[in-house]
Amino acid sequence: MNKLLPAGGGRGMVRSTPLWLMLVLLFSLALPCWSADSSVVVIANKNLENVAVNRTYLRSLFGMRARTWPSGAAVRVFVLKDNHEVHEKFAKSILKTFPYNLRKIWDSRVFSGVGASPTVVASEAEMYERVSETDNAIGYLTRGLAGPGVKVLELEKI
Repeated sequence: MNKLLPAGGGRGMVRSTPLWLMLVLLFSLALPCWSADSSVVVIANKNLENVAVNRTYLRSLFGMRARTWPSGAAVRVFVLKDNHEVHEKFAKSILKTFPYNLRKIWDSRVFSGVGASPTVVASEAEMYERVSETDNAIGYLTRGLAGPGVKVLELEKI
């Protein structure tokens, strides 16, 4: 029986196997995160005319200051809940602000009587559904969830 075990009675094998196995498991669990595109994109109803959007215009739309598209049509803004991971990514990576700043802007506009806050949806599935079914709507999703019912708006650089 000792002939099958490496020198040292197999103790080295017992110590290295769990570490090796743990590394393989960690790598295999992390791989889908690396390969999947988890970036956030701005979406609009598929019937919306081609609109050039830049960060300043998006901040105005999602800050509820701009109320119409360049065509004059009223904008319908949809957002996820303040603590939703995708909402946080959207605010930080696209609008370059923090979610609490958006909330502060919305609340001040509502409480002062000069504006409204956006429509809050509970999930990305609901976001997709509401934007795809609502004329002149805008929202955001994880890139991989944007389907044929919406158009992805490309952010122009200023």
